Amino acid sequence: SPSFDGVSSHSSRNGAESRLINHVDLSYQLKEVEDALNAIDDPQYQFILHDYVIEKHFTRNEACNQLSVSVSKFNYMKNEALHAFAKFYSDLTV
Repeated sequence: SPSFDGVSSHSSRNGAESRLINHVDLSYQLKEVEDALNAIDDPQYQFILHDYVIEKHFTRNEACNQLSVSVSKFNYMKNEALHAFAKFYSDLTV
């Protein structure tokens, strides 16, 4: 049978320490996302990722008008932008 050694099975971190660590982790992840976005050279891809996907400043039709492209061309560009982001992001997190 298991013995009791008097040590709590809970983490020894207090709540403030855990929140600080979580904040630092999230800040680091946000920096990685920003770095991956900035690594993309194509300003149209940056617009799609930042203004359309992340900030949601535009509807799809409005984004198409901003870029002067058809919906199908926009969808293609969005997929390419997402692939570029995934590549740069994975390179940063390895």
